[in-house]
Amino acid sequence: MGFALVAHTKAQGTANGVTSGAINTTGATLLAIFLASYEGDPPPEISDDFNNEWSQIQIVFETNIRASWYFCPDPVVGPNHTFTANGTSSFPAIGVSAWSGPQVAVVDAASGSSSAPFLTSAQPGSVTPTVAGDLCLFGLGCGNAGSPSAPSVDSGFTLLGSVADTASSAGLAHAYLVQGAAAAINPKFTWTNSSDEACALICFKAVSSGGSGTPPPQPALAVTDKGDGTGATATISGGDAGAVNTVLVAPLPSGTGNVAFAQKASVNGNSSGALALTPGSYLAKAYATENGLTSLDSNEVLFRTTGGGLSTRTVVPSGHEGIFIAGVAYLIASSANFQSLVGAPDAAHALPFVKLEADDTEESGSTRPRVIVTPSPQFALRKVALQKFRPQGGVYVSFELPPTASILSEGNREDRLWDETLDFYNKVDPILLDCMNLQGTSPGGIAGLSQVAIHQIQLLDGPTAVNEVREEGHAGEVAQYFYGATYLFEFNG
Repeated sequence: MGFALVAHTKAQGTANGVTSGAINTTGATLLAIFLASYEGDPPPEISDDFNNEWSQIQIVFETNIRASWYFCPDPVVGPNHTFTANGTSSFPAIGVSAWSGPQVAVVDAASGSSSAPFLTSAQPGSVTPTVAGDLCLFGLGCGNAGSPSAPSVDSGFTLLGSVADTASSAGLAHAYLVQGAAAAINPKFTWTNSSDEACALICFKAVSSGGSGTPPPQPALAVTDKGDGTGATATISGGDAGAVNTVLVAPLPSGTGNVAFAQKASVNGNSSGALALTPGSYLAKAYATENGLTSLDSNEVLFRTTGGGLSTRTVVPSGHEGIFIAGVAYLIASSANFQSLVGAPDAAHALPFVKLEADDTEESGSTRPRVIVTPSPQFALRKVALQKFRPQGGVYVSFELPPTASILSEGNREDRLWDETLDFYNKVDPILLDCMNLQGTSPGGIAGLSQVAIHQIQLLDGPTAVNEVREEGHAGEVAQYFYGATYLFEFNG
């Protein structure tokens, strides 16, 4: 049975909360709420007068506006059903929709975007549902008085309703599409008066469609890197022997980019299948199909493929100063923790992720995680004998690391920023410890086997969140969200 609209409503609130008018949700198997609010902390709490449990599944921030989706599967429903969002200084507005159809629905795809500069249109980013018949819900939040005025939506979506921003409430519009055949979608809201905005798209799929009986059990997924540049192996366990398991894989986006899953393998029963992938970071999940019925999605697996696709780089330093700078680069690349972070099997493959100059134009690429090594203004070489020099001062070592994907999805902004900072330290500190343990005991230079002996390492600046802004299309670069910090490696002079 496909998705069908049962009822919907919208409501504007006051500074600290909003409650909708009553609707009859009898027959609904899925409830969804789109919340537009100002970015107070903590975010508003969702409830309803039938005491259902709500899950937050999508949240998009702008400097002023928060756009969030909440849903309740298998809800308690009935007449005179109201919905509430309470949060101090959040100025919320809500759009509610109730849906009948499948007994169980799960999230299939999601995307979102935001803009602080005032605009009159917004798109969340393209996603491709994995099955036919998805229920796609699209919400828009606006923060300028009177917006969104006269909103409209394209791509076959139907507008459910809108409210304009006021002194006591954010502005909102929400819309839906029950998709036919699975295909890429990137709908656009358009309105007349410009505003800052945040928008979010969420797509639900039915767990079972067609057939009769019990859906197959939820499969368990494991992924193993082949390490030869050809991809990985997906292994299914815990499922039915007669089920066909579809394995979906998405490249891990930089920063706040969208996760776009695509089918990469079909595995019969509890067995394994090859995933043909170039070296990089990925997210995978799977679902089982048997007798026309579809299971719940498996666990999601974050993994990296390595090997032949990673190019090696030979550092050819210029002059004696260059030997020491190159030595620090090779020292970092020799860290087992750094190699693990960048998915490299050895120092030679990790070296491309260590840059020897701060290239603001990024002509050499902006693949992150990465490290940039530059001499400090105090760096100098003191000649102590023929062809023998002693370094003084130190070098700047700047780490640029995107946060872990699971942390980016956290709903509470304050918790997320704290966890992002902690995540940075947890990645960098073991690398610095490796450098201290390796330095002076193994070759640190590429030419002349010069040793790099470090006196101490100091944190100079950061870690700081960087929302990179790039000229669109410049050198093929893509803007990234990452954390950056600069350390001073001081030499024994």
